[in-house]
Amino acid sequence: MYKALRVLSTLAVAAATFVSTPIAAHGAQSPDLVHAVVAPGSQTDSHAGYYVLRLNPGATITQQIVVSNPNHHAVIADVASVDASTSDATGAVYGTPDSTPVGTGSWISFVTNQLQLAPGERRSLPFTVTVPRNAKPGQYLAAVSVAVPLAKTAASTPPDRRQAGFEVKLQPQRVIAVEVDVPGPRAPHLVVRGVKPVVQGTTLRLQFDVANTGNAFAKGHGTVTVADTKTRQDFKIGTFISHTAIKYAIAWTTDVVPGLHAVTMRLQDQTGRIATWTGTVDVSGSLGKQLQHDLTSAKQLSHKSGTSFAWIAWLVIAICIAAAIHLRRRRAVLRRAPRHEPSSTHTTGRAESDTQEITMSANKIGAGAGRGL
Repeated sequence: MYKALRVLSTLAVAAATFVSTPIAAHGAQSPDLVHAVVAPGSQTDSHAGYYVLRLNPGATITQQIVVSNPNHHAVIADVASVDASTSDATGAVYGTPDSTPVGTGSWISFVTNQLQLAPGERRSLPFTVTVPRNAKPGQYLAAVSVAVPLAKTAASTPPDRRQAGFEVKLQPQRVIAVEVDVPGPRAPHLVVRGVKPVVQGTTLRLQFDVANTGNAFAKGHGTVTVADTKTRQDFKIGTFISHTAIKYAIAWTTDVVPGLHAVTMRLQDQTGRIATWTGTVDVSGSLGKQLQHDLTSAKQLSHKSGTSFAWIAWLVIAICIAAAIHLRRRRAVLRRAPRHEPSSTHTTGRAESDTQEITMSANKIGAGAGRGL
């Protein structure tokens, strides 16, 4: 159905701490990997990549996931359900391993949330999906998450207080989507609720409040036009989960153009339905002055900090890329290594390629520190 829903992804979380220059980097130990696939015989999409369950309100079904340990040593795997949401760029995203589901993810339960796996061991784990009795017709989305818990380690301290220490922690996460379809009429319904100008980086953007108020996933394309600034932005709409709303921002101008601007957003979903919103953005008066002040400050800060911190950012990126390459090579070596599978385990199942996503956060703990993505 939706490529965005066929997810078996790797989530890498990295934390960087800046103290002051000069800098010293400490590499991160490669984290343990754990694999997971849909168990044979499960109810899935046409490619057997994720679960698609057609259930009436109050119904319960049990499915299975196959979890395997590709490492040459024993590991503990945390298995849990996570909620799904729509990212601000559209497309389905899922909760992290330590998140607590409050939506559709809360419909999923496990007999145990932790497995201890011997080297090369593969084991099937059942999970139960129970639809609330008051659930209305529509499409719902959650996911099953499998990850090796992060080891608790003491933060390292640079030997020289003038140096900056980096501590990068990577936590691979396997996520398999669980789509629940409750029978009855359903359709997507994209709506635009408003727009406002915002400063992001060194650009003035138009931030739209967009929602899918329908009871089915939406996908399609859209166009934003601002005639007097000769702005036209075409974009694709990835998977937009039902009953979710996002803040969708598009680049507008690099300087404030005072005045009242007519703005139009046109959205078309996969059913052919078109939603057109027209409104105005007033960037005159005090708001215009504030936006221009924020833009000017952002440009000045970017110019001053660009030289000072660009090399720090590149170093952080280099560390993360090196860790990702190490993970990929290690996974390739593990795949080539011979394994002895326990006779009671499943040896079939469709493996999905995984992607890696690295987010960075910086905590200021000294003079000259900064924060960035």
